[in-house]
Formats: sequence, structure tokens, C-alpha cells
Amino acid sequence: MAETTQQIPGDDAQPPVPTSTVSPSPFDKPSADFVLRTADHVDFHIRRAILEEASVVFANMFADADGGPSGAPFVPLTECSQTIDTLLRMCYPVSDPEFASLDELKPVMEAARKYQMDDLMPTFTRRLITLSALFPLQAYALALQYGMEDTARVAAKHCLSLTHPWPYVAELERISGGAYFRLLDYQAKCAQTAQATVRSTVWLKDYRFTWLTCTFRDCPRLDVPEALVPGARDANDIYAGRPWFSAHLNRTQALLATRPSRSAVDHPDAYEQVVRDAADCPTCRYNILTDVRRFHAELANELEKRVCKVCLCAQYRPGLESCDDVLHMQVVLEVKL
Repeated sequence: MAETTQQIPGDDAQPPVPTSTVSPSPFDKPSADFVLRTADHVDFHIRRAILEEASVVFANMFADADGGPSGAPFVPLTECSQTIDTLLRMCYPVSDPEFASLDELKPVMEAARKYQMDDLMPTFTRRLITLSALFPLQAYALALQYGMEDTARVAAKHCLSLTHPWPYVAELERISGGAYFRLLDYQAKCAQTAQATVRSTVWLKDYRFTWLTCTFRDCPRLDVPEALVPGARDANDIYAGRPWFSAHLNRTQALLATRPSRSAVDHPDAYEQVVRDAADCPTCRYNILTDVRRFHAELANELEKRVCKVCLCAQYRPGLESCDDVLHMQVVLEVKL
């Protein structure tokens, strides 16, 4: 980047102080008709017409701008060069920048809102939805702050993959206590739904699992067979279960109490212990891995369907501060136990 410097009068020993540098391409063209100078003294040479179309705020600033030392009109900005570079690339006919984290996205969103670049908000929404899978709690709070109700619901669902209790994130300071409480209530409702799904297995398409059908006489059975009846439809559907699988269901319920999502039961760690427990039976040891994977696949699908019916309804009230949002929990799930 080209750089201009200024020597401090009366002190020849002191190194020159940089006054400004010119930003990289495409914001370094001498043919540009305006200069934006950032807080860290980087000059962006821009086409005035492009930003006037993108932002009424910039249009007004350009009308009041003064000439710079070289005579070129310029506008001083409070944002850093990285934020302005990203924001301008979203306005120019160049490839949109990528965001690896919310820390990269947040200052650009804030600048876009400050300069009333409303046409960029759909792009920010898509980026925020993508990042919500990696940073769900932060994305939830940020979405509420910007009135993105649907995005907040997506992020809330991703929060279910986090182990509860959740860690503190700074973005929570920007939303109301009520908004966070209702997110916790949503997690609790989903946890109750997920735990009920484990025991109420009327959703199973097939009961032919080794812990129900094994005929090896020394394979231990439950003293009360009916305790593990998987959604028995009539008396002929009663199977004798195994205590090690009953223990597995208890562990699965405990897991879903803190992570009520399909990701919790999709992972092999969720059934590692039951595979070891079944190894004492010569019949079950050969079938357990295939059968428990099939069981967990069906369980994950059923969890997804049931949890999706627990709705987080977000209603943003414009005109109030960004943290004054209103969330309402609506549970529309009927579970047959």
C-alpha cells in the first residue's frame, strides 16, 4: 500500500509519523472520485455513485464532505480498515467476502446498520444462519439484536447440540433476561420431549433387535420383561429385554437431558458402552453393533421430528432497543406415552 508520512517539526531524531496509507485493490484507483479514511488511517478510493446507491447515509456525508490535503474530497470514518474493506466489497461488483467467525461478521453488520445499507441484510442473514451451526448461542443473541426472528429460531435449534448448562458468551449482554430465559425454557421443553421419545418406542418400524430376540439361555433377561416393552401394541408384542440395554436407555435419557438433539445420539460415543456390555453374550456380541446403530438411526429421526414441533416463536418489536425483544414459547407437541 502506498503511504504518506509527516515529519514532526523541531524533532529530527523522532521517526516520521504515518498519516495515511492507500488500501489494496480495488480501492486504490486514482480515477476514484472520493476517499474514505478509516480510524486506522487507511484511505479507500471509491466510486461515489456506488455508495450513494447502497447507503443514504453515505450520500448525505458525500454532500457535506471537505477536500483532503491533495484536494480530493474525503470522509473520515470511525471504523477500522478491515471492517470498511469487507463492507465495501459487499457493495462493489466483486466476490462477496467470507466470514469464518461471528467476530468477523459482527463489526461489518454493525457498520451496515449504521450506514443504513438495508440491501445487505439478506446476505448477512444467510451468513449468520451458516455460522449459527458453529456458534449457536452467539448467533441467537445477535439475530435477536438485529430483529432476525427466523434466524433466531434456527440458532435456538442449534443450541440444543450444546451441552447444558451453556457457557457464557458476551453477546448475551445485548439481549434481555427474558429472551435468554425463554431460550432455556425451549431447551427444557425439547429435553422433556427427547427423553419421552426414548421410552415411548411406538415409532420403531421393527422390533427385531438382538436385545429383544436373543435366545441364548445364559444371556441375562430382565426380571420383569414388561419393563422394556417397546411400545407393545397387544399382548403378543411383549419381549424380554436385557438389563444392559435398559441401562443404555437410561444413559441415553440422561444424555438427552443436556443435549436434546439428534447429534447427541448420532455419534458412536452414544452407544459405545452398550456394545461392550453386550459382549458377554456370544449371540448379542455379533449383532449388537449393527442393531444399536439401526436403533439410534431411527431414534435420531424420531427426535428430529418431535423436537421440530417444539416451536420457539420470536416476535421482534421495532422502535425499542435491540435487547427489548419478545419471545413466546409455543409447544404444539402431543406425545403419546
